[in-house]
Amino acid sequence: MALSLSLGCDWSSSPTQTPKTPAATPAAQPPTQSGPTTPSVDAFVEVAAGNQHSCARRQSGAVMCWGRNTYGQLGNGARDDSKQMVAVTGLRDAVEVEAGGDFSCARRKSGSVVCWGNNQDGQLGDGRGAKVGVWSTKPTGVTGLSDAIDVGVGEAFACALRRGGKVVCWGVGANGQVGTGGERAFPRPMPITGISTVTSLAVGGRHVCVAETSGRVMCWGRNSEGQLGDGDIASRFAARPVLGLSDAEWLVAGGRHTCARRRSGGLACWGDGREGQLGLGPGTERVRTAKLVGGVSGWTKLVAGDQHTCALFSDADLRCWGDNSEGQIDASRRPRPTPSKVAGVRGVVDVAAGTRHTCVVSGGKVYCWGLADRQALGPNPRG
Repeated sequence: MALSLSLGCDWSSSPTQTPKTPAATPAAQPPTQSGPTTPSVDAFVEVAAGNQHSCARRQSGAVMCWGRNTYGQLGNGARDDSKQMVAVTGLRDAVEVEAGGDFSCARRKSGSVVCWGNNQDGQLGDGRGAKVGVWSTKPTGVTGLSDAIDVGVGEAFACALRRGGKVVCWGVGANGQVGTGGERAFPRPMPITGISTVTSLAVGGRHVCVAETSGRVMCWGRNSEGQLGDGDIASRFAARPVLGLSDAEWLVAGGRHTCARRRSGGLACWGDGREGQLGLGPGTERVRTAKLVGGVSGWTKLVAGDQHTCALFSDADLRCWGDNSEGQIDASRRPRPTPSKVAGVRGVVDVAAGTRHTCVVSGGKVYCWGLADRQALGPNPRG
């Protein structure tokens, strides 16, 4: 399963007829829970947060989505926004779900991958996209992919880690995020060259990083804020090594930043730090090579949103840092340049960081807080 729910930024594309965007509602607060909760029958076990929509996977493998649905990214055969959770049509055997800019993907038990939503940049990977006005309101299979063990999605592209440690990507490639040049979009999976056997995959807004068995990290795609960690800010159409990091185990990627768990248990981050999303304290702007983050240890999962990052710890506590302008960390809306415990959130088993909102699974239910635009927080915005 991916350790990051990767969200990008600059969600600018729209179909011919776009529903009018309602005014944003105030940010919801994190759920307050008095004690442990008991999971319900067919409980939720995983959550994914995208730009203005979210999805969650049940224990049975069914997937529910809610929020913006302009392109069918909720997967229920319609294009109406929904505050209530709606079932993704025909999907009952998912083992992983991811939410991107305006599309979603799921990995099935068989190793195949299905995607739904906007397809005008080929991000559904079914060979039909890469032209304006193409989308799918129901899951469609990614061409030629039957052995995926992890999947990640970005702004308008996706990648999969295959058995054997190979990586393929598809969708928009203007910044090199599909690992090759010459085309704006790739509607079918493209193999990534120049990398060795991969153990961890992280897909950001417009960039990708992978950890190899040796511990080396390789990145490609957009690099405007140093999110590739190669010491420069030039976009890369081929994989380049991250400087100062040779012992990475896990990776996560946000809009314009990347973080890695080191074999020692330490955390290293690089890229855009202007909103505090690197956890390096106030005054951090652009970090072009891997830098150790202090005060974070014992975490079991890390996720990165557009401009904020969250860590789940072994005691089920949640700490987040970065942009808090929409209350995506807590109700104070104050910036959090270093890891800050999210009060009132207990028993968390999964967490997802979206563009401007955060979601958790606790007691078999899903709770979200942050920007409520286009119903992205769903039916339980306050717990």
